[in-house]
Amino acid sequence: MKLEVRICAMAWVLVFAGCQAIGRSSERYELCPAGDGAAAYQRARLFIDSGNYASALPLLKQAIAVCPQFVPGHELYQDSAIRIGEAAEKEMRGFYAQHEDPSDSPLLPYLRSRLSDNNRDRLRLLDVATRRDQSFFRAYLAKARIYRQLRRTDRALDELRKAIRARSESTEANQAIAEVLVQLGRYREAAWHYRALAQLKPGSHAVSKDRLALLIYHLGELDEAEKIVDDLLAFDDLDVEVLMDKAAITWLRKDFTGALQIYQRVLRIDGHQSEAVLNIGNLYYQALAGGTEAGRREFWPKARLAYRYYLGHFSSASGFDQLDLWLGVPVRLRQIDALLGRDPTLEPRLGDFE
Repeated sequence: MKLEVRICAMAWVLVFAGCQAIGRSSERYELCPAGDGAAAYQRARLFIDSGNYASALPLLKQAIAVCPQFVPGHELYQDSAIRIGEAAEKEMRGFYAQHEDPSDSPLLPYLRSRLSDNNRDRLRLLDVATRRDQSFFRAYLAKARIYRQLRRTDRALDELRKAIRARSESTEANQAIAEVLVQLGRYREAAWHYRALAQLKPGSHAVSKDRLALLIYHLGELDEAEKIVDDLLAFDDLDVEVLMDKAAITWLRKDFTGALQIYQRVLRIDGHQSEAVLNIGNLYYQALAGGTEAGRREFWPKARLAYRYYLGHFSSASGFDQLDLWLGVPVRLRQIDALLGRDPTLEPRLGDFE
């Protein structure tokens, strides 16, 4: 409940009236109070984790028969039947098509929306669900997913805010709204939701890595980022992705030699890390050279080797590095050749620019 109060208090995320209007979602849709139904659901999940959907299906039917308002059970039943296909899917679709629809419940329109084959009908059914129960957070999440697919990011954000008003501890809602806020360049707000997500999913390395990208590359909060890096490396000191983030922090603190050493360590672990090679070249070319001719003559020979290795071994790059691959690096190489003369080295090797 503390998270919910904090979320409503954030003026840039929610208005107080909105927090009042939606209210907290009911637990009756999230829990299966019958012991035998809950046990059947958990056994079904074990079968699904091993890929055995056929054995899970009767257990899921049992769970929703005992707990007919248990949404996770219905969702898993639908998804499992679709995964199996043919007779199982036909039976499942018939069950929801013929099921009686209480006019005050959001459950059936929501579940039918998951089986619809077009977004117009999905959104119409989800609107019915939220009109019947403004606190039914799963319908807001589903609408947000549709709007994100349609690239209507502002509409998705509105739906995610409603989902969080209804259920502040929803990990899916906090994850999705953080991603949308990053897309919109609203990094400070995104960071708040990533902090909430870290509390909701303690020990999640995926969440920690998402937070790292935000803290380092968008907010420049290096002290907080370094704590996360240290925790992740304490778990796995060979995690190349985290070492790359550590190198970035070190570079931003202007410890260029320290950053270089980390990138070199990355390449000793995984010689296919093109970004590490490119960054080594960039460190030699600019940061370590320091803008002086003496620095260029000292460090540009290794920059050239790194750049040539990069061009010779990595024919494709991420969108972020495309400009370097096709324009930036060739231009820098021409500048280096103009100062130092042509490079006699035929084929640079990975260790040549350490």
